[in-house]
Amino acid sequence: MKYIAKIAIVLFTFWLAIPTVAQTPKKEVRAFWLSTVWRLTWPKTTVISNTGNAQEIQEQKDELIMLLDSVKAANANTVYFQVRGRCDAMYKSSYEPWSSDLVATRGMDPGYDPLLFAVEEAHKRGIEIHAWFNPYRYESVLHQWDGTPQNYRESHPEWLLDYSDGSILNPAMPEVRDHITAIIQEVVQNYDIDGVVFDDYFYMSGTTDDMDDELYQQSNPDNLSRADWRRQNVNKLIAQVYRMIQSEKPYVRFGISPAGVWCTDATIAERYGVTPTPVGSDWAYDDIFCDPMAWIQEHSIDYISPQIYWTIGSSSDYTLIAEWWSQIVRQFGCHFYSSHSASDLSSAKMPSKYGKTTTGTLSFDLNGEKVSSKALSPIERKTAEENEYIVDGATASFKGSELVNQIKVNRTYDKTGAPGSVFYNMRKVTHTSGMLSLLRSDVYKYPALIPAISWKATSDPGLVSNIAFTNGQLSWTGAEGMRYAVYAVPENAAQTTACRDARYLLGLSYSTDYSIPTVYRTGYTYAVSIVDRYGNEYAPLFMGATAGTNEAVTLNTPVNNGTAIGNYEFTWSSVADASYYIDIARDDLFTDLILSRETTGTSFPSSYLPDLEKGTYYWRIRTRKANCSDGISSVYAFQSGPFEIESPTKGATEVSVTPSITWTEYPNATEYRLEINKYDDFRSMGKVLDQRYSEHSITLPEGVLVGNTKYYARVTAYAGSTESISKTTNFTTESKEPSIPVILYPTQGATVEATSLQVRWAEEPFASTFRIELHTNDQFTPIRNVKRQTVNAFTYETEFDNLTDGTWYLRARSEYVGGETEYCDTISFTFKNSSGMETLEKRGKCYVIQGENPALVVGNDARHITVDVANLSGQIIGRFADMENPAAGDRIELSGLVRGVYAVIVHIDGKREILKLIH
Repeated sequence: MKYIAKIAIVLFTFWLAIPTVAQTPKKEVRAFWLSTVWRLTWPKTTVISNTGNAQEIQEQKDELIMLLDSVKAANANTVYFQVRGRCDAMYKSSYEPWSSDLVATRGMDPGYDPLLFAVEEAHKRGIEIHAWFNPYRYESVLHQWDGTPQNYRESHPEWLLDYSDGSILNPAMPEVRDHITAIIQEVVQNYDIDGVVFDDYFYMSGTTDDMDDELYQQSNPDNLSRADWRRQNVNKLIAQVYRMIQSEKPYVRFGISPAGVWCTDATIAERYGVTPTPVGSDWAYDDIFCDPMAWIQEHSIDYISPQIYWTIGSSSDYTLIAEWWSQIVRQFGCHFYSSHSASDLSSAKMPSKYGKTTTGTLSFDLNGEKVSSKALSPIERKTAEENEYIVDGATASFKGSELVNQIKVNRTYDKTGAPGSVFYNMRKVTHTSGMLSLLRSDVYKYPALIPAISWKATSDPGLVSNIAFTNGQLSWTGAEGMRYAVYAVPENAAQTTACRDARYLLGLSYSTDYSIPTVYRTGYTYAVSIVDRYGNEYAPLFMGATAGTNEAVTLNTPVNNGTAIGNYEFTWSSVADASYYIDIARDDLFTDLILSRETTGTSFPSSYLPDLEKGTYYWRIRTRKANCSDGISSVYAFQSGPFEIESPTKGATEVSVTPSITWTEYPNATEYRLEINKYDDFRSMGKVLDQRYSEHSITLPEGVLVGNTKYYARVTAYAGSTESISKTTNFTTESKEPSIPVILYPTQGATVEATSLQVRWAEEPFASTFRIELHTNDQFTPIRNVKRQTVNAFTYETEFDNLTDGTWYLRARSEYVGGETEYCDTISFTFKNSSGMETLEKRGKCYVIQGENPALVVGNDARHITVDVANLSGQIIGRFADMENPAAGDRIELSGLVRGVYAVIVHIDGKREILKLIH
């Protein structure tokens, strides 16, 4: 509960900080999933019993109009209309039969076209229609379509993958991909749809190797694992559909709704340069072979609508997952419209009829058909579970306030200027008492336009003209193929800025006229702006105003032909009462757009940009004001790219253990901090290096990196008050098996007289650890009596205490990632428990400073002192002092010693003292 309270406090703080306009944004996707398969949402009233039955057709149309009116009443703006649920059609198709969810007999002509009707009626209300396709599903019960028209079991049985719970078109077959693409292409060509969307239905759960083994063996040129090959098959269709849409109508948005949790495996996430989904469990990646990150990174979709079913503060916290998706789409440059489960607005009950299939799988009775849960996508399954239980919101187990708060989360974390929410099932929202009024009174208080696809280039159509208002009808002259935003502004409001405010937006018109509601017919003036099919809104013109030209701004930073790396801002001069559009592109004609975004300030942070590759970019500012064509600034070029470690490259292998590490030179940086760690979260226990440098490259000495090891690295640049952290990279050092340790001390047959045993061995930089073992038996048995130590890399000595007098046996081995060496030859030695050094009374004359910088400090004034250092064998290795009249406190450095244990032999005024030094 403390955790949930903390989340609530954080979100409340965020919302308080958001300006009013941001709380009710003028551009936002507000959508509903409208299921037709098994008549889950529509048509509920009736199926058409015979072609052209006027009464039944009208009943279906009336029901659809009621649903669209509910969307309009909620100030929502989009419907995902399911047009193909089971290789059938809710439209006039050249490829597949009319759906049995529409008509009494599969393939019978209903006498009207539901998709055409839905598009026309939705557009009358300013609502977008996205055609929702299930790309693969054929049957929910094997052979259920035998004997029906356009039956794939007769025409193309080789296309089908059969499961115990149904069948699908085989995603591995190029012919299938071509066929599905052609089906969607026909809809794109023949209907004035605004988008194409898939839900989370690809391979069915439970695909076994024998089902596609022949194709896997024959059609796998990239030699992928079976799971990666299946994901690649899905990815190929998605890319093919996207290319088709771009060639036909690039303004038609293409989106997919996968599971809410993509992947929790850090190794898989590393392939894409991202972190795993922070909470929840993933199933779709390896169960139905769905890889949304591939579509996002390859830019083969315009938007992603993950099904984030969980609540705020739960173990799979909605807030954390939504924030993660918001960052992902910002990074790669597309849109995120979250799919919310509205099913739980009712009591948590199943439909009145459900049971188990013969295989033990949950099944549903849907309009007289027993359907396995595996035959439904997650969206459809949720709808089926809750569809029959619509109750008053006051008794719901899932309060409408939860959905309201989730919408606010989406707005809080959005960095693309395109927040969005999609609800299913649609009927649960429209028919739950009080839900539409709750949306309209809170988060959907005012209408909203669809956010622009900001990376697709368009041309400015200019302003409308000839605005007239007669008998409640507003009319104007526009441009071909455009839509229009209509505003009613109080007569005393400032026209220059009014149309930025959602309060004054009446709606979107797909024609050049609009019926003004009665409440706005007196005391208001009207403005109209052109909205192109990509969602770009252009300057508004007020009725009676004369069109002019706006002032252009002066660009400030980045300077022309300058460099902009890491965290920086675009800045420009101001124009009174203007808003601004910043355009950033790969070419100076702005045909290859990266981003076009509106802002009211005179700066734009780089953190809102997608990640830029290294190269040359161009930017400009368009100044926007009502009644004026845009003022366009000059064009500036700048060099940009990621602040990153450039060498070793990400994922590099066989990297030297003494590599040169180079990173991007950060503008005006005075210092860099390089961190190398064994863990990607840079936890303290994995720290290998954490040093600061003035240059942007360093060659690591021996003794830092171990061979055969994967490391993670990042750099922080410090430029004045700015700190910029690079992305984490990783590399693996050269794979070389370390040598078997060479024991330096004790030597074979030696007698060691000491209170403890010091063991030393030769340096071996490719070992990650060393295993040192002692025993009184040369066979090192029994095992329980073995004295053993594991010593870290680059440490070549250790100490054993509490040894008994007698003969001991010593052995050691090197260990590394992936294995270990053999043990070295066993060393036999005799141990006697005594110091081995004569120790005289100190009498306060001197003492030794231990550690990295050893020294001897003289205790009292004296006439003469000599200082010698001996090794453990008693051999003098050097004299460090021979001096007259040393003073108390004089420091005699014992430098140049390698690490080890020594005897420091001091003669001071004729008396000798031997001190122990550990260095």
